[in-house]
Amino acid sequence: MPRKDLRPEPFHTMVALGESHVAGACATEERRRWVNIVAELISEFQGVPVILHNKGIGANAISPRSPGYASSAKPSALERYREDVIALEPDLFILSYGLNDMRAGMPPELYGQGMPCPYSART
Repeated sequence: MPRKDLRPEPFHTMVALGESHVAGACATEERRRWVNIVAELISEFQGVPVILHNKGIGANAISPRSPGYASSAKPSALERYREDVIALEPDLFILSYGLNDMRAGMPPELYGQGMPCPYSART
């Protein structure tokens, strides 16, 4: 069965919200960050460049309810997603969190409650 492209138009604006692994803490160059590689591959595949907004912050937490929030970089994803995601009006959004929260002992049930859902916030 042939694959069907479920999005007929190209992506224009991509936002990646996350912690140090999104910010590129271990990348030797900006172009080697995984979010940059994803944006580059999408641009190449669709033949139109996608603009990447990297909103990764090292030592960040998903929400103030995270056990590691007190020692994390502020504000949390939940506190900043309107300004860092919604305001940019992306047509592609990547949320990549969990390392800092789980290391601090955040239960998965609480983690799921702290996950921002940007597009439901538009209504």
